[in-house]
Amino acid sequence: MKVLVLGAGPAGLAAAIRLKERGGRGVDVQLLTQGHLFGGKASTHRDRDGRTWEHGFHVFFGFYTTLWGLLRRARVDLRSVFARNRGWTHFARPDGGFDSLKLSVNPLVTWWRFSHGPGLDRRDRLSMIRFALRWGTARAVDPGIAQLDDVCFRVWAGHMGLSARVRDSPRFRFTIEGYFNDPHPISAYVAMRSIQLLSSDARAAEYYYQRVGLSEGVWEPLAAYFERLGGTITPKTKVTGLTLRGDRVVAVEVASPDERVHGCGGPWGERVAVRPETRGTLEDFDAVVCALPRPCLIESGPALLERAGLAGIDQLREVVTLSLQAFYAQALPCPRWGAVNGLGAPLPMVIDYQQIGGRWQVSPGATLSWCGQLAGFEDRSDDELLAGAVAAAARGGFRGVDRQQPVAWAVRRNSSGYDRFTLTEPGALRYRPRSDVGLENLFLAGDWVRNRIDVPCMEGAAVSGFEAADHVLGLA
Repeated sequence: MKVLVLGAGPAGLAAAIRLKERGGRGVDVQLLTQGHLFGGKASTHRDRDGRTWEHGFHVFFGFYTTLWGLLRRARVDLRSVFARNRGWTHFARPDGGFDSLKLSVNPLVTWWRFSHGPGLDRRDRLSMIRFALRWGTARAVDPGIAQLDDVCFRVWAGHMGLSARVRDSPRFRFTIEGYFNDPHPISAYVAMRSIQLLSSDARAAEYYYQRVGLSEGVWEPLAAYFERLGGTITPKTKVTGLTLRGDRVVAVEVASPDERVHGCGGPWGERVAVRPETRGTLEDFDAVVCALPRPCLIESGPALLERAGLAGIDQLREVVTLSLQAFYAQALPCPRWGAVNGLGAPLPMVIDYQQIGGRWQVSPGATLSWCGQLAGFEDRSDDELLAGAVAAAARGGFRGVDRQQPVAWAVRRNSSGYDRFTLTEPGALRYRPRSDVGLENLFLAGDWVRNRIDVPCMEGAAVSGFEAADHVLGLA
């Protein structure tokens, strides 16, 4: 069997590896990637001066069992790549103070600490108990929670008895900001599904920061593992279209990106130009796993929208995530270890990767990374965004950040189709397709495709890749 895997993000890499691990020599797998970087929306690149630039902020959670397993089989030294969060999460309060929550491996201890946050009194704690009891009772009557997708999480939580003070707290708001949904509402299903995943066992809620760029520490080792299994990687190959005949994909149209408009070995620009003379088609395959983001899939195969299994995918919306990274020659001490959240739009979160033992630049100093989304701030210039980010970092406790000039910095507006993040709005679940869309030899994978995780994240993408691969192997 010959299989094409389109896209080398977490979903594409997971699908390609699964095909070779389960299919062995009986499956010939070719992985196509647009550029030379692996990881999709979680990619990083190193410039000529040895600095690592990222797409945006990412963490690995304890419940990422599929990804952890892949990394172990790829012989990745997890201790050198990841730094344990130590359980602390920090939130800025509207009054200028800070609220620091330490997670525990015991969910009940975490709940107790959450309920005793600043500004919450006995009535608020009782409302949390009422919320938990009503939620538990509803699950006992109907164990399915997908019907909650039509409801706004904040509104539903109030209906279930959670007090307004809890819903206005920085800890609660972080739920929305963590999904890049602020100022958009978030689905109650996605929020509660996340809570399920994070409380699934004693270690599920622990999370880890990367000490190195994710491409070099995670995705490149997975790509090398895939090649050791006998797979083939074809880089710098952009998918420009899919040709359908009946219920089969019979050709994948490809072309080489035009590297004359590609800057400094990093990510591609918003629109990826191709060299016309390189256009061609791939036809020698039995099945296709498409791990492209939704906008790229629509652009590559507009006829797919007519298929019942893909009806409504044009109704999904994405946000333009925003990241800003700045390298400083001197350390910027901060009393709070790890990420500081709730600093205000458009870049409410900041972390110093050097502080956690990261290797993001050649010389010691500070590597600050901010992230958020661009909605409402589209007219801000890079200089204005930097000024706001520096002010936010100063509020977050990074001493001296407002008195130092970065030696290098850049703003990244992730506005291209392959960069945007799918919104988890109320009602969006019905438009997210399954891996099997009803075609004979095309299966989808990605963080926007429904799967057993059902939360847009790197683990969801990897699980989706496994599911797509298993569908393909079922054809053999």
